[in-house]
Amino acid sequence: MKRYMNVCALLGVCIIAFAAQQSKADQPQKPAMQPKVDFTVNYAVESNYNTEDLRKQLFDKKDTTVMVVAHRGDWHGTAENSLHAIQKAIEKGCAAVAVDVRKTRDDSLVLMADETVGRMTNGKGRVADLTLAEIRALTLKEYHGNPTPLRIPTLEEALRFCKGKILVTVSNYNDYKKEIDALVRQTDTGTEFFRLDKVPRKTAATWKMSIEHEQAPHNSVYAVYGRLRAKGVTVFVTDAPKAFNGFLNISHVMASKSVSRVYGDGQKVDYILVRYDHAIDGATVNKNTYEVENHVVDDAFTSSTETPDGRAAQGNNVIIVLKNTLYLDNTNTSAKSVTTATDAAKTGTRDEQQHAIPTIAAGSKPERKDNPYPTTVVFRQTAPVKTTDGKTYTERLLLRNTMAGTLVVDDFKQKVYRDSKTGDSLRYNLFVPSTGTDASRKYPLVVFLHDASCAGQEDTYTLRQGLGAVVWATPEEQAKHPCIVVAPQFDEVVVDDDYHQTSAAESTADLIRDLLVRYPVDTARVYITGQSMGCMMTYLLMSKYPSLFAAGYLVAGHWRASDLASMSKKPLWLVSSSGKSKEGAEEAIAEWQQHGGVAATAEWPLTATDEERDAQTAALLSQGGNIHYSHLTSGSHFDTWRVAYGFRAIRDWLFRQHK
Repeated sequence: MKRYMNVCALLGVCIIAFAAQQSKADQPQKPAMQPKVDFTVNYAVESNYNTEDLRKQLFDKKDTTVMVVAHRGDWHGTAENSLHAIQKAIEKGCAAVAVDVRKTRDDSLVLMADETVGRMTNGKGRVADLTLAEIRALTLKEYHGNPTPLRIPTLEEALRFCKGKILVTVSNYNDYKKEIDALVRQTDTGTEFFRLDKVPRKTAATWKMSIEHEQAPHNSVYAVYGRLRAKGVTVFVTDAPKAFNGFLNISHVMASKSVSRVYGDGQKVDYILVRYDHAIDGATVNKNTYEVENHVVDDAFTSSTETPDGRAAQGNNVIIVLKNTLYLDNTNTSAKSVTTATDAAKTGTRDEQQHAIPTIAAGSKPERKDNPYPTTVVFRQTAPVKTTDGKTYTERLLLRNTMAGTLVVDDFKQKVYRDSKTGDSLRYNLFVPSTGTDASRKYPLVVFLHDASCAGQEDTYTLRQGLGAVVWATPEEQAKHPCIVVAPQFDEVVVDDDYHQTSAAESTADLIRDLLVRYPVDTARVYITGQSMGCMMTYLLMSKYPSLFAAGYLVAGHWRASDLASMSKKPLWLVSSSGKSKEGAEEAIAEWQQHGGVAATAEWPLTATDEERDAQTAALLSQGGNIHYSHLTSGSHFDTWRVAYGFRAIRDWLFRQHK
């Protein structure tokens, strides 16, 4: 048998919650496509074992090695009888999985425990009454009943997935003997497939025992397993494969969670929460205790809570802090060597390579990216840690989180506005302060509009791509400036450099008006901001509806100057670096000055400390005027918004403006 080598997916509970508020115009969106658990199935997952060796052990009645059979896979935090649950069982170091099958109307065997699909999917009806195509159209629920993107696998797919990785048995084999045997031959999985009733070793179906489903102390669970083992049981069919990691002294990690944060250049994993089964002595934990694939560990310590704020001398929780730096094209050139489909992308910035749009034209829809901001981390405990009672814990498995969260992003709700005037359905993200139900209080509204590279992406992409939307909703900002934040997620490029536009621009204005009616918004303090395409929309909407907005923060965009006269007396702050956005800012300022606007401008370096930027902002404000323009003297077009939404003094300025 191989040594335990590979990834262990740990028990996690994912709670996916969505607001239930409804109106004719505003209905909850379907569940966000970025779940808190990464349900991506890894078809290349590597096994801890050699399946030939496993089979020999399983059928050796003299062998006393404990073998764990995961009943319906390791389904905690995912869907039972799914490929993802089988993958987790492989990663946990289980010897085998026991799955259930049913036959469809057109005689295909699929993994499903129940006769009907209602409990485990978003559908209804008996499996026997549905075709395979109808079954494939359904999505599975995880064990709390929450939706997942996972599909029902066929038995053939499951057998191929298990080949060379893990043994597999079918709990209701006798119902479909001939069909199962034929599939085993077809998939060449005779080594992996076995009949549980033919195993000569003593077996216990612990998944039927209530203790595996109760909130029982771990010692009580282990005591039950210990008594069964003392009676000669060496094969356990269980719903709790995680518990066996502790029982067999393989792993003492009960759960882990990655927590991401949005930076100026996008979402990144900020820290990992690791929960042990006993309190850990903090003196035995430091940044060299763990390694994290593709990350640098900046610190590690015990915590009395599930956050870094609970740093303590001991605790069941360990926080692994990861080092993150802001990527700027001005200072990073490695991405330019990446080969992409077009010559422009070959020499472009990282954003141009990752989010290249075939045609920047109003109405075009970029390809949707798969998991652009991953939340899965693979990590290893490389040095022993000690519990507070002196036990030494040395992990034998690689670890992989099965819970994930993103700070601030998770505080937004995903909704859809259906515009009766344009016929558009506009997806958007909404943040309302926790005190927002107080009808006697009014809040400023901040509208953020994303750039073209975000168009067509999943519901929360605009929140994850940079700080433009989320910075206003952070606890620090809300403490100073409580406000409501709305961030549309456009399906298409709304405006282009030739000033063409789609109806989504008008729908955005209608959405804003709708929010003013339905939420406690201070209508004298409606602020709008956007980057690149979103900045162009900001120009467009402010010039078309100047009375709707109190002020605007325009980042790296431009519009036809002759259309902008109506904005000349508005409080405006422009930030740009080079190219059309710089030229556009200069042309707009010239137009506004002709119509009574008073402008102050300054040259700023791309990077500066918060204190230096505060001083630069104060100096520019001291020049007076209603229009302020900060020209960044270096950096790419994309670098502009990577830094601009971090300018805290400009955010403070914005909240001082009112109609």
